[in-house]
Amino acid sequence: VGSEMCIRDSLKAGAQSLGNSSVKYRTYLQTYGWQSWVSNGASSAKAGSGKRMEAIEISLTGDISSQYDIYYRSYVTGYGWLGWACNGATSGTTDYAKPIEAVQAVLVKKGGAAPGSTNNAYLKPEVTGPFEISFSPSGASNFGGLVSIEPDHDVILVASAKGGAGGYQYRYRAELIGGSIQTLKDYSGSSSYTWRPNTPGRYKMYVDVKDSIGTVKTAMFQMSVGLSGIDVSSWQGTIDWKKVKAAGIDYAIIRAGYGKEDIDKQTDSTFVQNIKGAKEAGMPFGLYHFSHASTVEEAKQEANFLLEILETNGVTPDDLAYPIAFDIEGKAVSPSKEVNTGKVTAFCEIIRDAGYLPMVYASKTVIQDYLYYDEISANNIWMAAWTSTPNDTEIFANCFPVDMWQYSESGTVDGINGRVDLNICYTTVFRDGSAGNTQKGKVVVDAGSSLNVRKAPSVNADVVGSLYKDDIVTIISETSGWYQIVTSTGVSAEYIQKI
Repeated sequence: VGSEMCIRDSLKAGAQSLGNSSVKYRTYLQTYGWQSWVSNGASSAKAGSGKRMEAIEISLTGDISSQYDIYYRSYVTGYGWLGWACNGATSGTTDYAKPIEAVQAVLVKKGGAAPGSTNNAYLKPEVTGPFEISFSPSGASNFGGLVSIEPDHDVILVASAKGGAGGYQYRYRAELIGGSIQTLKDYSGSSSYTWRPNTPGRYKMYVDVKDSIGTVKTAMFQMSVGLSGIDVSSWQGTIDWKKVKAAGIDYAIIRAGYGKEDIDKQTDSTFVQNIKGAKEAGMPFGLYHFSHASTVEEAKQEANFLLEILETNGVTPDDLAYPIAFDIEGKAVSPSKEVNTGKVTAFCEIIRDAGYLPMVYASKTVIQDYLYYDEISANNIWMAAWTSTPNDTEIFANCFPVDMWQYSESGTVDGINGRVDLNICYTTVFRDGSAGNTQKGKVVVDAGSSLNVRKAPSVNADVVGSLYKDDIVTIISETSGWYQIVTSTGVSAEYIQKI
């Protein structure tokens, strides 16, 4: 069978055609894990990948599923034929590094006897005896209590094991949350691994430890790869921006104004000095506007007032490395999702048309319960969700995608008297707010070959993965004949050459 599994037979029962019926299946591949479900002759695997198939699941759909059971078994290197599995159960092995050499499948009348023994249809190492492992980062900053590192900085993943049968082998994996899992380093005797992530985001980090009898245990921790930022206004008074930058802050979001009254009354009193100080310190910055708008028309007035502030003070799009955020909170939040979404959309469209990048700032509750996320998500999303102990598991459970997270209102940073809001930014590529800003498509690759995915937009950059025929990608941006992409196969925010 190798690393590719195809079932090409049509399904019939006697003389009765079961045209709406199909057989679907998926395979478990070395390092790739479970592949997507496919059916009726489609390939389940990565042709030409050289990865062994270790397990398989098969099931019936449509009319035939009420009339027949499908039984199947695997022939595994070193074990021979395993027991029969049925109707989507797993057949084969995982964590033994044993390939499937053959698969046998039969249809049995619904409820009929299995064609043979169903014992040991699937083999997976079980924990035998005390076997404990731990896993943690070394060399990562603990900014505000959050395990976080900046892009293109090293983090040392350190594991330890005790008990079990000894002879430990360690495998390190990373999951960019919302994507799939990548193997950073396959099994070896090394209990540490130095990793340099270049893609901002929230990650789950895994270590699999295998002992000499094949028992495998896994440990996990979560961490962020992002840029550390603050947002400031007149509440922070006079700021020593050079000290702020020296303290390790990567960017700032500065309040420009608030409300919709006369322009002199709505300009933040520290706006000019903050812009000047940030520029002199070499601090990249964006802006935000605190809204008082109760209608769409008032939101438009606020956007135009904001543009007047910028023009009055000589600020242009070239001055901003980060977007301009519409801050919707407090009394500006209507009970109506439609009204709130209309205000956000109107403000962001005016900002975008003026050449700036738009962003939406709101609490997690407001975004979930008072806005139509799908209608605002073309803009950049800045979520406020404060916690005394910053914790991705706690805050991001069942959460929507965000570009920036304000995780504290009570941070302390050298150069600022008193408290300041703390943020993590998970992207370096901001959307312009227009519909269809990203595009999805299939990668066209010759059958049996693959397309290199590189760390940077250059043929001389390191290869960090591969794409295969019909892989789906989302294009984030285009630069110098290269696409920056996110894929569903574990390669995120890397580059493929445009053809």
